[in-house]
Formats: sequence, structure tokens, C-alpha cells
Amino acid sequence: MSVHPLVTGLRFARSELVRCLEGVSAEDAQRRPLPMNCLSWMVGHMANHEHRCWVMAAQGRTLVPGLDELVGYGKPASTPGDLHRIARFRMNGPQMPGLGSIVITEQRSRPQTLATFG
Repeated sequence: MSVHPLVTGLRFARSELVRCLEGVSAEDAQRRPLPMNCLSWMVGHMANHEHRCWVMAAQGRTLVPGLDELVGYGKPASTPGDLHRIARFRMNGPQMPGLGSIVITEQRSRPQTLATFG
């Protein structure tokens, strides 16, 4: 059995995010160009989403208490510090126990015909 494509995609997306953040200072990460949120909030929000999906919902655990209160859905804009710590969580976090065990158990074929609309 091979690792599920969603897990492979998640790992790739994370490594690219960390690569893109190289050279971003904490000051730049906390700069908020209105009306958008700052970069550190956006990365934290993605980390929170992954934590909720891959850890809390899938495994019934909480590894990062307080993350949802800081950068969760519907929370007010903020400028969390330590962007690189948050990004490392994203990079290493869902290498969390259980993630590597998500495998493809059956092969589904694609439909031979596609519906047309119009």
C-alpha cells in the first residue's frame, strides 16, 4: 500500500511554505496590509486548520492548545509573533503520529465519460 496522495500533497505544500518563508523577518511577518491579515496570522490559520483536521478530528487529541483562540476561524485579526515556530509546526506537526498510516486501500477508476452541461 502507498501513502495517500493527500498526505503526500500536504507534505509537499508544507515544505514549499517553509522554503518560501526563508528570509522573512518577524517584523515583516507581522506587518498587516489592511484590510488583509498579516502573514504570521495566515500561516497560523493554516496550521490551526491542519491541527483541527489531522489531529483533533482524526485522532481526538490536541497538540497545540490555544491555537484556535489565537488564529481560528472567525477570530479577530491579530499579529501573532514567531512565524517561524508556527511554520515549523506546520512542517513537522502532521508528520504527527497516524498521518503516515493513511494509505490507499482501494483503487478507484475515473469515470469513462463526463457529463456535459449546456
